[in-house]
Amino acid sequence: MHSISWLEQTATRYIREKARASLDGEPGSLAKFWAAGPAGRRGLKQVAEEREALRRAEETGRFRYIKVEATVQLGPPETAPRGVLLPIRERLDRWYEKEGQQASYALVRTHRTLWVPRGDDWALAEDEAGQEGRRLAPLRPVLGSEPGPYEEQSQGSAGGPAYRRGAAVDYAERWWDGYNPEYRAFDVDCTSFISQCLAAGDAPQWDIGRQDMGWWYRRQGGPQDQWSLSWAVAHSLRWYLAGSRQALQAEQVKDPRLLQPGDVIHYDFDGDGVWEHTTMVVDLDPGGEPLVNAHTAPSRRRPWRYADSPAWTSRTRYLFWRVRDRF
Repeated sequence: MHSISWLEQTATRYIREKARASLDGEPGSLAKFWAAGPAGRRGLKQVAEEREALRRAEETGRFRYIKVEATVQLGPPETAPRGVLLPIRERLDRWYEKEGQQASYALVRTHRTLWVPRGDDWALAEDEAGQEGRRLAPLRPVLGSEPGPYEEQSQGSAGGPAYRRGAAVDYAERWWDGYNPEYRAFDVDCTSFISQCLAAGDAPQWDIGRQDMGWWYRRQGGPQDQWSLSWAVAHSLRWYLAGSRQALQAEQVKDPRLLQPGDVIHYDFDGDGVWEHTTMVVDLDPGGEPLVNAHTAPSRRRPWRYADSPAWTSRTRYLFWRVRDRF
């Protein structure tokens, strides 16, 4: 029964059973979907690693997962030499309990899958999922990571423009799972998305015409748009915030519980000094810890540690930025 409609039903069952197996099932229950050989072994290893990541998230976040649901959207199938390529978009909603209260968060993953005929059915030969925390070149910091002439300019004042935290969070909620057509959509979009959130909160931009200086985005008509490195690259925004003395400014704090909605977190997943990911705080969990929204991968109200992410390692480091209330 090698019809495309049967393939789509099989793929949908696979994604949903995989989500359940990662939380409370047995990875071996997915063996029926996989083709024999190395591909199947890799697939089962991925599920086992995800189960381990969820256990780690429970331990570090001091909560307990209750259930998970997967919503599946299938892209157009494409015939390939070995079988059929089928893109899949998966939304995961994970419910958890913390300090006697229940909450949930959502994340979206994309899969590029290859299915091959097996008897009267289909078998999964490859499942390439999009990764979080990928790097967007170039990685050099914007000026401001060390003393520069602009640092001697205005430090801002209590009478300066106010940061509208509510508007920044509203933007993060509106666009966490989509792209605002007024901005360039990057393959690795996490930092551009957070920059858009900050701008929606009236954080002032600083543009003197240099890509490696300031924090800015110029709309010039789609492909002609221009932006600073700090707008779109996590590593560059990290260093801009460390040195900025005008326009958008933030103070680094050591305790994530000091953050408020509208504040920013940076992630160095490998612990190698290269900051790869940026998120925005949108709320606090029952224990007073940040919940964040992000792109790459799209995430809503996710526990800030990202301990459930395949990008997380035991060397992961964080920076917590308290955005100024006035600039």
